[in-house]
Amino acid sequence: GKMGFQKTALKEGPMPKQRLLRERHTETIGRRFFIMLSLVAALGIGILALVLDRVILPSQIDLAEQRVRTLGKELLTIIPYLSNEETQELLENIQHVEPDLSYLLRNDRSCRALAHSNPHRVGMVFDDPQSIVSCRDGREVRQIYLRDENDPTSPFYREQVIDLNLPLYNKQGIHVGAVSLGLSLKSLEALQQRYRRILAWGAALCTVAFFLVAWLHLAEMRPIRQKLSESEVTYRTLFENSPNPLAFVASDGKIALINKEFEKLSGYGAEDIEGRMSWSQFFSPEDATSPAALHVSDVDLLAETPQRFECHFVGQGGTHRDVMATVGPIPFSEKTLVTLVDVTEKKALDREREALVAELSQKNEELESIVYVTSHDLRSPLINIQGFSRNMEKYCRQIAALLDGAQELPLLKTSLD
Repeated sequence: GKMGFQKTALKEGPMPKQRLLRERHTETIGRRFFIMLSLVAALGIGILALVLDRVILPSQIDLAEQRVRTLGKELLTIIPYLSNEETQELLENIQHVEPDLSYLLRNDRSCRALAHSNPHRVGMVFDDPQSIVSCRDGREVRQIYLRDENDPTSPFYREQVIDLNLPLYNKQGIHVGAVSLGLSLKSLEALQQRYRRILAWGAALCTVAFFLVAWLHLAEMRPIRQKLSESEVTYRTLFENSPNPLAFVASDGKIALINKEFEKLSGYGAEDIEGRMSWSQFFSPEDATSPAALHVSDVDLLAETPQRFECHFVGQGGTHRDVMATVGPIPFSEKTLVTLVDVTEKKALDREREALVAELSQKNEELESIVYVTSHDLRSPLINIQGFSRNMEKYCRQIAALLDGAQELPLLKTSLD
């Protein structure tokens, strides 16, 4: 057909510039991965902090409260058989063994402390509403409050306590008061603060690492961006000022960008072509279904075998131009670069040369024919002349022989006389 289609496989490896771009691309991916890892770590720390506040610490408080409640029930079974002095000694011993217990006391129905883990508070009346409900009404009461909130001099000032009031019955089953146990949350709060400090330090380190890597990335990317910007300006200038028509073709076949030479060749303006017209619209009908036309936007195929082919380019108004197209992929992009070389004049010269060669061949054939006829015409006179020359030679020999004989006659006559 009229179209020549060639494929030239790339046997060499990637160009140094492409390899450099790939290495930098890999480094950029590594830094972005580290940044994402830092963000994920910070997010994980935040989730751990949330789990600590909403799950772990409440479960620890529940376990401690359950242990205190079990202790309170044991006291309810033991205290009815003990005197006030024995109860006082028992409560003081338990206080030493259980440091998380802020206090233990045994109240009568008037809310007066008959025994207290702090001996100095024996005899004090604790007539807060919760104690009254437990001591007088015989109901279990649980509350969380700040101990000695109004006494800044107290060693227990604003200590958060879970107060458990359990009604107390004597051996006969008569309600005689209540047993109060105070579970201090100071150790759990200290543990919570410790965990929070650890998480805060972890979050701070992740944040510092994130900003450090981000800063290093930005600092290193700044000259790269500058070089890329300069490179973009350079290649844009080369693209615009190229003597050959150039076009970027997207993966969908649409033309994304053209230079001024392409505008001149096609007769269309850039605003009419870019993003609007397909590459196949510039093929002649017989070339539009060719393998070359179909693979212009196939980046994967072109990455292995760039294409070079000859086709008829159809411009505005149906003008036809013979062009040589070279198509290759753009690295790290879904676009291909199409370079066109207008070979219309060259093909016209080739056709003229072929016509001249054909004419010269015809002239040579005619000259050979003339030479043959001329040589044939000249050959007959030469043959006649050659025959005449042989006859002349023959007659000359005969005349010479006669002359020789005429000279010998006088000598013979003399000898006879």
